[in-house]
Amino acid sequence: MSKRSSRNRQGPASNGANERQRAVLAPEAMEKSEELGMEAQILVGDEAFEGIPTPENPPGFTLPQRMIEAFHAAAKAKQVYEVEKAKLTEQAGNLEAQKKEINSKMGEAEHSLGAAVTLSKELAEREDKVAKREQDAQDAFKKLLEEERTDWEKGRLAAEEEMGGRQTKLEADEADLKKRLRKLALDEEMLKEDKHALQDRIEHRAKALAAADRQELEASKVSLASAQGIINTLQNELSKLRSAQWADGGSTATAVSRLNDLQKAYDQLQDLYAGYPSKQDIARLQTQQGELDSLRDQLDASIREAGSLKTRLSRMAQQSGELESLRDMKESAEAQLKIARDELGKLRKQIEGEESKEGTFPALVKIDNDINFFQRMPSSSIWPMDKGLPTLVKDMQQYFKHEGFDYGIHDLRCFVAGMAMSRLHILQGISGTGKTSLPRLFARFANSGVSKEGIKIIEVQAGWRDRQDLLGYYNAFERTYRQTEFLRALYEANTPRYQDTPYIVILDEMNLSRPEQYFADLLSALEGDSDEGEAKERNLVLMDRPVDDAPRDFIDSRKIRIPPNVWFVGTANHDETTLEFADKTYDRAHVLELPHELPEDIPGHGRVHPSRLSFKEMQDAFATALKNHGKEADKAREYFLDYVEPVLGEEFGVGIGNRLKKRQIGQFVPVFLATGGSIGEAIDHLLVTRALRRIAGLHDTSGEQFRALAKALKGGWMKLGLKDLPSRTVRLIEKEMRDKEPGNKAGVW
Repeated sequence: MSKRSSRNRQGPASNGANERQRAVLAPEAMEKSEELGMEAQILVGDEAFEGIPTPENPPGFTLPQRMIEAFHAAAKAKQVYEVEKAKLTEQAGNLEAQKKEINSKMGEAEHSLGAAVTLSKELAEREDKVAKREQDAQDAFKKLLEEERTDWEKGRLAAEEEMGGRQTKLEADEADLKKRLRKLALDEEMLKEDKHALQDRIEHRAKALAAADRQELEASKVSLASAQGIINTLQNELSKLRSAQWADGGSTATAVSRLNDLQKAYDQLQDLYAGYPSKQDIARLQTQQGELDSLRDQLDASIREAGSLKTRLSRMAQQSGELESLRDMKESAEAQLKIARDELGKLRKQIEGEESKEGTFPALVKIDNDINFFQRMPSSSIWPMDKGLPTLVKDMQQYFKHEGFDYGIHDLRCFVAGMAMSRLHILQGISGTGKTSLPRLFARFANSGVSKEGIKIIEVQAGWRDRQDLLGYYNAFERTYRQTEFLRALYEANTPRYQDTPYIVILDEMNLSRPEQYFADLLSALEGDSDEGEAKERNLVLMDRPVDDAPRDFIDSRKIRIPPNVWFVGTANHDETTLEFADKTYDRAHVLELPHELPEDIPGHGRVHPSRLSFKEMQDAFATALKNHGKEADKAREYFLDYVEPVLGEEFGVGIGNRLKKRQIGQFVPVFLATGGSIGEAIDHLLVTRALRRIAGLHDTSGEQFRALAKALKGGWMKLGLKDLPSRTVRLIEKEMRDKEPGNKAGVW
C-alpha cells in the first residue's frame, strides 16, 4: 500500500495528530522553503531530494501555499543542481585531461630539472676549480709580493742605514765646512776691514810724511839759495879785497875793514845754515821712511794673505760643491725610495681593493689619517724645566756647539726671552752669522734632536703679493684648495703630536717681499696676546663657505687655528734685493741682530743629549719669571717712559710705540733676567732693536742731537742705579756721531 493510502485510512484521530504535527512543522517547512528559494543557485547533493512528497494534495488536505512554493523551489533547485552537476562533470573531465597533461609536463620538467641540477653541479665544480685557481694565483701573487716587499724592505733598511751613515757624515762634514766657511768669511771681512784701515793709515802717514818732506825741501831750497847768494857775495868781496890789496900795496887798514865785512858775512852764513835740518832730523826722516817702507811691506803681506784666503775659499767652495753633489745624490736616492714606496702603496691598494679619492684638502686629510700625528710624546722624554731657564740656555749653547755652531750666551738669552715677548721674530745680520741655523737648531733641540721635527722652512719668493701666496686659495672650478707648506705647518702644529711642543715656522728671507702684504692676516691674528705673556689661540678664515669634506680640526669647516705653540721666525738680509720692514711689522716682532764676529771660546761641559721641550712647562716658566721679576720690569718701563721717550720726541720727533711700553717690556725683561742676564743688558737690547732703530742712519740729523740723546740716556741710567754699561747703545750713538762729525773720536758715555 502506498504511503498516500495509508495516510488516508488513519481516520480523524490521525488527522488531528497530523494537523498538530503540521502546525508544529509548518514554520520549519516554510523556513526551509525560503532558504531553498533564496539559495537556489547553491549546489547540493542528491540526498537533499530524497523523501520529498509530490505536490499532489490528498483528499481533504490542502497544503499551504508556502509549502507548495517550497516544493517548486526545491524542484527548481534540483534542476539547477543537475545542470551544475553536468558542468562539474565536464569540468572534472577537463581537469583530468589537464592533470594528465600537467603530469606529462611535470615529468618533462623533472627530467629537465635533473639535467639542470646535473649542469649546476658541474658549473659549481667548475666555479670551485676556478675559484681555487684564482685563490692559488692570488696566494702565489701575495707570497711573491710579500717576498718582493721583504727583499725591498731589507734593501730599503740597508740603504737607509747606509744613507743614514752617509748622512751623518755629510751633516758632520757640512757642519764643519759651514763653521770653517763662516770663520773664513768672518776672517775675510775682518781682513778687509784691517786692509782698509791699514791702507788708510798708510795713505795718511805717507801724505803726512810727504807734506813734511816737501816743506823741509822747500825750506832747504830757500836756505841754499840764500847761502849761495852770500857765498857769491863773499867771493866777490874777497876778489875785490885782493885787487885792492894789490893796488895799494897791501894796506893793513883796508885789509882789516875787508876782514870785518867777511866776518859779518860769515856770521850771516852761520845763521843761515842753522836753519838746515840737523843730523837728528835727518835720522828721524830716515826712520819715518823706514816705517813707511814697513807699512808698505805689511800691505803687500796683507794682499798676499788675502790671495791665500781667496785660494782657501775657492778650495772650500769646491768642497762645498762636492758636498752639494753628495746631497743631490742623497735627494735622488730619497726620491727613488719615495717612488718605490708609492708603487708599493698602489699595489697594496689594488690587492685590498681600495680606491683613492682626492678631496678638497687631500694633504690635510692625509694628516688626519696618519696615526703618527695622534701619538703624544711620552712624558718621560720631556726636558726637566725645574732645572731652570739658565740651565736651559747653557744646554742649548752646548748642543749648538756640538752641531758646529757657536752662539753667544747673550744672544741665546735674547732669543728665549723674545719667545715670551712675541710669536714673530726677525733675525738680522750679514750672511754667515747663523740666522736660519739658530731656529732650526732650537727646533731640533726641542724635539729630542730629531731633524725636521716641529719645524717648517718656507722660502719666501720675491713675487708674493697677498695671503694666497702664503695660505693658498680655494679653486671653485675644481672644488679643491691649493694647499701650501705654510698651511700644512699650521695644521700639523694642531695635532696631538705637537700640541705640547714649540713649533717653529721659518720664513727664509722674509723681506724679499713685503710682509705687510702677504703676512697681513697673521699680523692681525697674532695681535692681542695677554699682558702675562700667554699666547692666545687665533683663527684664520680660509673660505667663505664650509665644505663637507673639511679636515677634522677645522672650525666651522672653513677656519684653521693658529695654535699658541707656533713661533714665526723671519730671516732678513739688507741689500739691493730686499725691502725694508714697515713699522707695523717691527712693532709686533722681537728683533735680534746677530753679530758678525764669533763669540769667545765657549766652555765645554760635555755633550748635551736633548730631550723634548714641553710648551706648557715653558709657558709656566715664563709666567713664573713675570711674577718673580715684575719690579725689574717696572724699573725698565720707567726708564723708557721718563728718559728715552722724552728725548726721542724732543730731538727726533719719534716715539717708542705703545706695544713696547704696555706689554713687550714687561714680557721680555723678566724672562731675560730669569735666564741669567741683567736688567742693563735687557734695556740695552730693547734700546738698540726697538727704540733707536727709527733714528739710526737718518741723514737729516746732527751730532748735537745724538749728543743730547746720549746725555739723557746716561742721566737716567745713573739715576736708576743701573750698573752694566749699555755697550751696544753706546756703539750705535758713537757711530752716528762719527758719521755726522768726521774726525770726532770723543766718547759719549
